[in-house]
Amino acid sequence: MGDAIRSYIENYNWSEGKKAGIGTIAVLYDHTIKGVTEKIVAVQHSVHSLISSNTHLHLDGKNCLEIIIVKANSKQINELASKLQSLRGVKQTKMITISL
Repeated sequence: MGDAIRSYIENYNWSEGKKAGIGTIAVLYDHTIKGVTEKIVAVQHSVHSLISSNTHLHLDGKNCLEIIIVKANSKQINELASKLQSLRGVKQTKMITISL
């Protein structure tokens, strides 16, 4: 029972943006859409202090995957993922986060 309560408190504090966490944001996008690559890079530069690393994969002639490793609170990570998802040419974003 104690573990369940601790887990609930951790999840609550994380969701309220009260605790730091680490995570990844995977961004699948169509690089043939004019300007999308530059916009993704610009968004990352605007929050460079949150980003620990990123990896870029060329999936095929049209699609790319950007994996961004972040360390921030949940509000900051969610805002970054939302900014990326809203860009024209971004097909999908997925987040995985862990509270610290």
